[in-house]
Amino acid sequence: MIATIAFILGNVCYGAVITVSNNPNSPGQYTNLQTAIDNAAIGDTIYVSGSPTSYGDISFNKSLVLIGAGYNNPYGENTIIGSFHLNRLNATVSASNSVIKGFYIEGQYAIMFDPWFSGGTSVNQILSNITIERCKIINNQWYETIKFSVSDDDYSYQNITIQNCLIEGNNCKFATGFISYGTINNIYANVIIRNNIFDNVRFDGDYYSSTNYYDLSGVTITNNIFINQLNNHYSGVANAVVQNNIFYAAEPQGCIGCTFTNNITYLNTNDTLVGSSENPGSIGSGNMEGTDPKFVNFPYGGAPFSYSHDYHLQSSSPGQNAGTDGTDIGIYGGGIPYEVGANPNIPQMTEININDASIPVGGTLQINFKAKKQD
Repeated sequence: MIATIAFILGNVCYGAVITVSNNPNSPGQYTNLQTAIDNAAIGDTIYVSGSPTSYGDISFNKSLVLIGAGYNNPYGENTIIGSFHLNRLNATVSASNSVIKGFYIEGQYAIMFDPWFSGGTSVNQILSNITIERCKIINNQWYETIKFSVSDDDYSYQNITIQNCLIEGNNCKFATGFISYGTINNIYANVIIRNNIFDNVRFDGDYYSSTNYYDLSGVTITNNIFINQLNNHYSGVANAVVQNNIFYAAEPQGCIGCTFTNNITYLNTNDTLVGSSENPGSIGSGNMEGTDPKFVNFPYGGAPFSYSHDYHLQSSSPGQNAGTDGTDIGIYGGGIPYEVGANPNIPQMTEININDASIPVGGTLQINFKAKKQD
C-alpha cells in the first residue's frame, strides 16, 4: 500500500503538537481547525493537512504556530483557509508571538490584525511578534486582502513580518474608519513587508484627504515585486520606507513623505518616485525610474501573476546587486529570497510505503517513507 501525503515532519515548537485534517485520506487528531485552536494551549504547534476542502474562517487570540502543507503543493493537496483573524483576548493574552506558514488563504479580509478588546486602551491594544510566510493570500472581492485595525481607535502593531507570500486581489489596508469620527493614531513599529509578490494589490490608508493620512513611519516595504495595478499604489499613507522593490505596470504613486530608495519602476503612467506631485514630500536616492528590470520571463507590458513567469533578473538587469544591501532588487534579494510556490521551510514527508498491512500480534511492521527538506 502506498499513500502520498503532504504532512510535516520536524520539531519547531515549544508546546504540544496537534494535527488537524478534514481530508479522510490523511486523518489527524481533529477534523475542525477552529476546534483544535480553541482547545490548544498557548505555545502549541498545529499542523494542518492539505485537503480539497477549505477549513473555513479562523479566529484566534492566543500564541500559536500554525503550519499548513503549502499553497502550491507538488506532493498533494494545498491547505485552504477562508481567513485568519488574529485578535486579542484581554490585556495579557493575544495572538502575539504567533507564526502562520504554508496556507492558501482566500476569503474576505484574508488576514486581519485586530488588537481590540473590551475595556482596552491605546496602551494595551497591541499585536506584536507575528510572522506570516509562504502563504498565498487572495481576495477577489471588494474587501481588503490584508487589514490592520477594524474600527476608529488607536492600536499598536510591533515586530510584524509578512514575507515570501503571493498576495493577490485588493488592498493592504493599514487603517480603517471614517475621518468624520476623528483621527486614528495607529502606531507601527518594525512592521516589515518583504520578498513578496503583489498582484493587483495597493497599500491603502482608507479615508484620505490632504490633511488626514496614516503614518507608516515604522513600516518597511522591501524587496517586493508589484505587478498589474493601474491605480495609485499608495493612497492615504505616509512616511513608509520603500526600498529595493520593482514596480512593473503597478502605479507607485500616492504616498506622502515616503523614503524611496533603490527601487525600479517601469511602464507606469508616472514612473517618478521622488519629486512627483503624486508623492509629495517624498525623498530618496538610487531609484531607477522608467527602467526595464529585465525579468527572465515576463510579458512586456505587464500581466497578472503566473507560475510560468520567472521573476529572476537577467544577467544584464540593472537591478542585479543594486539593492541597498548589495543584493538584487526584487524578491530574490535581501536576507530571505522568495522561491515562488515553495512549501513551508521544514521537513515534509512526501510518500509512505507500508509493505504489509497484515501483521500478526507481536509482529514487525515495515514502513518506508520519503521526506524532503524544504529550503
